[in-house]
Amino acid sequence: MTDIAIEYDAVLGVFDAVYENGDIKIVGKRGGADVAGEKQEILQRLRQRLQTQRGEWSFDTDVGLDYFGLIFGDNVTDEAIVAHITAEVSRGYRIRSVLSLEFERLDDRRARVRGNVDTDLGTMTFDEEIGA
Repeated sequence: MTDIAIEYDAVLGVFDAVYENGDIKIVGKRGGADVAGEKQEILQRLRQRLQTQRGEWSFDTDVGLDYFGLIFGDNVTDEAIVAHITAEVSRGYRIRSVLSLEFERLDDRRARVRGNVDTDLGTMTFDEEIGA
């Protein structure tokens, strides 16, 4: 699948398209073997899955994390949060299994999720800030 590359702009606080030589960068297969682009596509889709509030996407309301009920809810253990995030990550595009996952609260509305996943292209590492 071909997709537009996106990345987080910390200055503006938004996700934006990636530009390369004045053009929007495209990732994924483009008529040949583009393993680097495919790896970037897998990580981009994982980032989107982690940044989506469950129920937010009208095409598949089961995609995403339960931010209000589980991730930032009251009286929820870190073990329950890790189990929830692990289940969501394991449903990701081309992800075979979750090898490791760490959850760290940054404040009441933000957290960091780090881990390693086994994909059809090998082991990949991710490190994402989630929440507000």
